[in-house]
Amino acid sequence: MQDKRHDVEVPGFQAYTFGGEEASLKGQGTLTSGSLSFRTRPDDGLMAALTRHHVYSLDVVVARRAEPGSVLQVFNDGDTAEATLSLYVSDEQFRAFVEHPSSVLKIGFRSPDDDAHLVDGIYTRDVHIVFLSATQYLNAPSVDHYRSFDAELTPFILRAQGSQLARIARELLESVERGIRERPVEASSRGAHLHTIASILSGLRSAVPRVKADAAVLLEDPDEFRKRIEALDKQEAERLSNLYDNVWQHKWSASLIQSGKFEQADTGELSTDTVDEVARDYLSRPMFSSAALEWLLIDALLFNETIAFARSIAWLPPGKPWPQFRYQVLRSGAWWFKEAIRLGLTFLLAQFVDSGHGVGFWVIMGTISAVRWLRPDPTINERAKVLQLLADMSTVQNSLQIFDFNSRLLRDRLYDVARRGAEFNQSVYSLLDKRIAREDVTRR
Repeated sequence: MQDKRHDVEVPGFQAYTFGGEEASLKGQGTLTSGSLSFRTRPDDGLMAALTRHHVYSLDVVVARRAEPGSVLQVFNDGDTAEATLSLYVSDEQFRAFVEHPSSVLKIGFRSPDDDAHLVDGIYTRDVHIVFLSATQYLNAPSVDHYRSFDAELTPFILRAQGSQLARIARELLESVERGIRERPVEASSRGAHLHTIASILSGLRSAVPRVKADAAVLLEDPDEFRKRIEALDKQEAERLSNLYDNVWQHKWSASLIQSGKFEQADTGELSTDTVDEVARDYLSRPMFSSAALEWLLIDALLFNETIAFARSIAWLPPGKPWPQFRYQVLRSGAWWFKEAIRLGLTFLLAQFVDSGHGVGFWVIMGTISAVRWLRPDPTINERAKVLQLLADMSTVQNSLQIFDFNSRLLRDRLYDVARRGAEFNQSVYSLLDKRIAREDVTRR
């Protein structure tokens, strides 16, 4: 088999991490020049089966490494073949890709005419990149620009990388720079944009419920916070630093409701009013774009709405595990107790009419009991609907455990649950609309 050229097109990166040695971007690539072909030795056994399979698409992972290169890995399970093309690029190139995560990446590579390596069922081969390009990539800022960019983050966050707010601040600043490049007239409003970013980050920190001993220092701006922790021992300073720029992690509302721990002291929920205010600040700047911030705001608001709905159910008291199950058991016990009384009264009435337990006795006993049993209980039906609505709200909120969630599907599910009586913050819909509009532009 001769050395063969393969072309891949990646329509943007669906997920990426930034910071540390493990920084990488990932996207689904489509082969534009046919399927991959492989060279294997005749005695490779399982590897020989690869020649009978075709891979029409593959994952493309871009990572930074001191020594650039590229590796193709193919896993074959006997029926299908899955491939990953890993590209190792310089720090400057990697930062350029991060700057434009929605760019269309085009890659041409050659699979050299030599034997592959087979380890644990995975075919691995070093490949040669023929060309590598992306929209806007050639105009990417230089490394010096990024160094000054990191310095520009200092007034907003404690560290330029490695935290939730650092990622949000970076995405917001990058969107401002991108907007100014596209519309130079916006350069005059740059200061106002930066002020709004500072307000957003400060608002997120203030939305977090803090223990009294930590609250004062964690609400300081970054410069004052650095001064405050200098006087603390290393362990305490590190603890506060980790709290400072990490404000929210996904919680499944259903697990807290099932455990009976859905009072405000137990949930760790962010302040709804403050989060809503942050969302409105973000939405007020059309130039702003931060997937990390959108996820945080939507997840926190949906969590709060679901927990608030659980608290509003008077017959579902918190404090003990499995309140829904306990309600059903108590409701069932109460029903049987009341039914025993009703049967007793029906028996007395039938006995009064026909003390000889003849046909009249059984007609009255059976008719009254049947009517009572067949008549729907409006209370039970209504409460069953409420419990189902609560369960559906929790399920929708839990779809946000995945950072790269499907925005359009989530919005449709929210509309469906809202039609059955659920109420959600209007900012959630506005954030989803903004995210969907951006995704639509990316696909074009």
